[in-house]
Amino acid sequence: MSSLLMLLAPAVGWVIAAQALAGASAAVIVPALVALIAESYVGDQRATAIGSLGSARARRGRRVPARRGARHARRLAPRLRRGDDLRAALESRTDADPAQVDAAVAVNEQVRLDTLRVGLLVLAGLSAVAALPASRLPRYRAGEDTGRAADRYVHSGEKPTKRTVAPGCWAINRLSGRDAGRRRPPGTAPDPEVAMSVPTTVRGAVPGAPAAGAGSGRLPGLDGLRGVAALVVLVHHSLLLTPALMAVHDDPAAPRSALVQAVSATPLHLLWEGEVAVQVFFVLSGFVLTVAATRPGHRWGPYYPQRLLRLYLPVWAAVVLALALRFAVPVGDTAGLSPWLTFHGDVGRAGVLGDLLLLVGPAGSTMTALWSLRWEVLFSLLLPLFVLAATRLRHWAPLVVGALAAVAWVGAATGPVDQPYALGALYQLPLFALGCVLAAGRHRIAAVTARWGRVAWAGVLVGAVLLTTSYWLLDLGGAREDVPHGVVALTRVLQAAGAGLLVVAALGPLARPLSRPAVRWLGTRSFSLYLVHEPVVVAVGYLTGWTSPAVLLLTVPVSLLLAEGFFRVVERPSHRLARAVGGRLTRRAAPAP
Repeated sequence: MSSLLMLLAPAVGWVIAAQALAGASAAVIVPALVALIAESYVGDQRATAIGSLGSARARRGRRVPARRGARHARRLAPRLRRGDDLRAALESRTDADPAQVDAAVAVNEQVRLDTLRVGLLVLAGLSAVAALPASRLPRYRAGEDTGRAADRYVHSGEKPTKRTVAPGCWAINRLSGRDAGRRRPPGTAPDPEVAMSVPTTVRGAVPGAPAAGAGSGRLPGLDGLRGVAALVVLVHHSLLLTPALMAVHDDPAAPRSALVQAVSATPLHLLWEGEVAVQVFFVLSGFVLTVAATRPGHRWGPYYPQRLLRLYLPVWAAVVLALALRFAVPVGDTAGLSPWLTFHGDVGRAGVLGDLLLLVGPAGSTMTALWSLRWEVLFSLLLPLFVLAATRLRHWAPLVVGALAAVAWVGAATGPVDQPYALGALYQLPLFALGCVLAAGRHRIAAVTARWGRVAWAGVLVGAVLLTTSYWLLDLGGAREDVPHGVVALTRVLQAAGAGLLVVAALGPLARPLSRPAVRWLGTRSFSLYLVHEPVVVAVGYLTGWTSPAVLLLTVPVSLLLAEGFFRVVERPSHRLARAVGGRLTRRAAPAP
């Protein structure tokens, strides 16, 4: 929280407040940790299945046999109280003998100690990230005026000097928003806050967000990031055909080979982290739609039919394609196949109807990827409220971001934290809101990041990678199931923060590589690729029976080819129809001459 406050602080007072918050937190947490460690975890720390089950069940007030597995008990052990309370509960509520009680207490103490170690590592990592905002401080030059007048051009009869913009800063934009109609006198320099703003001017109809398609005036960096995210989702689903990689998501305690551990419990997981890619989609949706909604001349009347046509028409076509492939490809023997593949079985009418409506009934029966479209549609309907809140509270952005983080943490902590696609509105909607906040404060963020050099941007990218993979980094010690539930929920919030940093970087140093023709092509086809790739992966999985990463040699090229055809036949015509409908509604609403 302190890191986000310092990063987005509009003034030095906010930085001081963030430092005070960090100091107060340390003053409260550190003594408690020291006292807990000082309780002396002594004795034999060996764990037995009998004692650990007794310790887990005793907390629930059930009298159960002491001979059951230890896996569930180790997951619940961090929630237990001190050893004396646990011993009394075991002796009164279970039929465990003294040796089993001693073993259960030892398990509890060891798990609590491991939890402390993990917590300290997490705190150390957050403290390291807190050093990044220091790079935003301006570089003072001898003789430079440090007052507020230095932030404006001073006219004293001499030729005004321009402030140079460092390489890697955000691109210069035309006047937008409330500054669009303001003309400057000849010979005067533009407002530097406007001159360093993001290239957010979008021509034509209201643009689609990560989910929707092409058009003129797109942002190349964001297009490229959208395309890379769609490709990561494709790789993610393709690798889920491998049972060993599917077990990483399905069973954290399953044994892993060294190779599986290397690609799952390290930052390499970002290369196939489809869940974070969807989070990037959500942040991009909030950013792009807010930019479009705050430009001059925007009308909410044409927005809704345009947006819904861009979303629903491709989704309906993709559902038909998925059903066609489902009936055309025989299932055959499913022995040895990945559980993710065998999940794609028969689809009932209720499932198809839910995928067609998105907001009513279960979504994701024909394609699991459609779960995200439900939230895209819901956010699109609520966009005016999000834009109003983001623009009215743009001067309080640090507090807004902190509030969003708190709400997202509650949503993750109260839901299935190991299944982010199943989390509710308290977790999903703050992701869109984060994009809205970034869009509303894009001019201020651009002015801040313009001072950053390569080292600072490198730190931001490293921080983004670590944040987006923080959930999986808990597996480095093989003890994610022993980590307190609240800490695991916190990593989901950190992943969302990493997705926001990636969006900021896409408008900064990553804009150039993400604007290359191949990446931009992938970005313009990203929505089509997102919709058609899963039916292709399922069909290839059933036809070949491959259960190794070599399946990427088939799923990637076939999905890209089908995405190109889908874009030409379905998505691009839906954009034309949406623009035509929007133009007609705009002409109707225009006053008569």
